[in-house]
Parts: sequence; structure tokens; C-alpha cells
Amino acid sequence: MQTFKTKTELIIFSICLIIIAIGIRTGIIILQRNRTAAIEEEMTIANAHAADMAAEKLAELDFRLSDITGQIVGKDYTNTKLFMDSLVKDNSFLAMRIFYRDGRVICSGEDFFSADANTERAFRGETVIGSLKWNRTGNFVLRSYKPIDQDRVLAATLSGQYISSIFPELLINIEPALPDR
Repeated sequence: MQTFKTKTELIIFSICLIIIAIGIRTGIIILQRNRTAAIEEEMTIANAHAADMAAEKLAELDFRLSDITGQIVGKDYTNTKLFMDSLVKDNSFLAMRIFYRDGRVICSGEDFFSADANTERAFRGETVIGSLKWNRTGNFVLRSYKPIDQDRVLAATLSGQYISSIFPELLINIEPALPDR
């Protein structure tokens, strides 16, 4: 009789262990799903905030470039060059260039680059914020292009450090390209 009682207790104990194990496993699965959903929701909110912040900073950059191009309109070569040199000297920009449709260029700063597809887009009237890349001198840069008028485009180079200071908590995707040629 005692063996039957012991066997019954063992079976009941085993069933209880199985039920407890299933309950624990179910709880773990539910917690993992909830945690994943919470993380996804937090990432969505963080991405939206970062996108808003980036849009705001890029709008500020566009406004600043508009102000600069507005100040360039009507200036002769010498005054334009002096104005650009002052912007580079006060560390607002690493370099600035004005590309003329006929191929002439006014340069300020030491970031050497040629007209490219972004310059052509700016000649068509677009404001272009280029991708982050390494320049010839090994600096991490961002170039922006803004039309001045039908025949001139302003290209301004910002340092990657400037961009990092705007978005210190974001990881910035660096374009894996060779330096400009």
C-alpha cells in the first residue's frame, strides 16, 4: 500500500514539476515578447526624436547657407573672397568654394575638391547636403551645396567634428569611400 501511495505522490509531484516548468517557460516567452515590443517602441521614439533633431539642424544649416548666399549676391570677386575667407577663418567652415557655370572657381580654405554631381544638382536649383566622407587631407567632412544664382553655386565644407557635436549621441554612418580625388 505504501508503494502505491509513494508512486502516486511521485506522479503528482512530477506533474506539478511539469506544470511549473511549463508555467515558467510560458512566463519567460511572454516577458521576452513584451521586452522586445518595449525596446522596439523606445527605438521608434528615439529614432523619431533623432530625425526631428536632424531635420531642425539641417534646416538651420540651410538657413545659414541662404544667409551667406544672400550676402554674396552683388559682391565682386575681391569682396566675395574676403567674405569667404572670414567665414573660414572664424572656423565656421573648413572651406568654401564658389563654382561658376563657366568653370571658374573661387576658393577659400584648404579642402580641395572639384565640381561633382552635387554641384550639378545645385546648378539646377537644389540645395544639397552631401554625404559624410573623408577628404583628401584625411578629415571627416560634410559638404553642402547651395545655388547663389543661375551661374554660381556655393559649396561649404563642415568638419565631421562639427556634425558629431550636433549629434553626439547618434552613431554616424561614415561613407566608406576613398578620399576625394
